[in-house]
Amino acid sequence: MAEVAEATGISTSFLSHVETGKGDITFSRLSRLVELYGVTMLALVPQTRAETQVVRAEERKRGPSAIEHVEFFVLTSRTDAPFVPVLCVYEPGAETGYGTPRCIEFIHVLQGTIEIAFEEGDTLRLKKGDSAYLANGEAARSYRNVGRGTTTYVSVLDAREPPS
Repeated sequence: MAEVAEATGISTSFLSHVETGKGDITFSRLSRLVELYGVTMLALVPQTRAETQVVRAEERKRGPSAIEHVEFFVLTSRTDAPFVPVLCVYEPGAETGYGTPRCIEFIHVLQGTIEIAFEEGDTLRLKKGDSAYLANGEAARSYRNVGRGTTTYVSVLDAREPPS
């Protein structure tokens, strides 16, 4: 216990109090212990069975879209989910503007061809079966169906606060 106290800067008496359940520990002290032992905070959380949530095709919610010929369907029932999976359906020629928030996005095209244009002028064209990972901080983007038929893709957005 003396070695742990020395390595973390936490007194042996305090460590003893916490160990015997007579005291509580702050986050900053706990993080020092976690670092010393080479584990993550997640390792300290009791493992529980994740609550399975199913969204049936007929139950999925249509997302807000004021754009003609574009539909968005939210593929989760969780409003607190850190990742938001969305099914995007674009009719031929349909396009969304540069209103996309700056966030991390993963895209997988199920059918058709989508062209993603970035504010700086670069474009990225994805066809059926293609995937793209758009990193945080990339410029706002627009999406346009450049194929002859409907383009459908799954977008997974990570809209959490980006690390500083």
